[in-house]
Amino acid sequence: MKWGAPLVCGLVWLVCTDGAGERALAQAGKPAKPRFEHLHDIPHKGEGVPMTMIRDAADRPFLYVVASEAGLLVYDMKAAPRLVRTIPASKLASLNVISLSQAGTRLYLALGNHWGKRGNAGLAIIDVAKPAEASVTGVWKDSELNGAGGRGRC
Repeated sequence: MKWGAPLVCGLVWLVCTDGAGERALAQAGKPAKPRFEHLHDIPHKGEGVPMTMIRDAADRPFLYVVASEAGLLVYDMKAAPRLVRTIPASKLASLNVISLSQAGTRLYLALGNHWGKRGNAGLAIIDVAKPAEASVTGVWKDSELNGAGGRGRC
């Protein structure tokens, strides 16, 4: 899916603090700092719809973004955000990528169209031991056509 030029989209890189500093400030009677800090804007190029994003769980400077029909996008966030890897939906059973989770050096991607359209659901496992070289470890696709969107009702 491509969006027209007038539509401006972007992703925002945020950091959530652990709250310890906020508690210390509150105890000292000083106003607490915001829990989220804006670090970068990431211009959206118009390919796919950004759905979910997470920071690398190993605290490496990478951001993982699932972008529906555009697949998985991996950004290096060391300085300015830089797209370093794309795994297109064509490598993921041609299913939309909707959500993700990370455990260790693996990303788990929820696949399928979840908005009432009958279709397949799936799961992909991505190796991110080296995030800039992320690779597909496995893909499962449900054989039923009602796995992702149910019976077409929202």
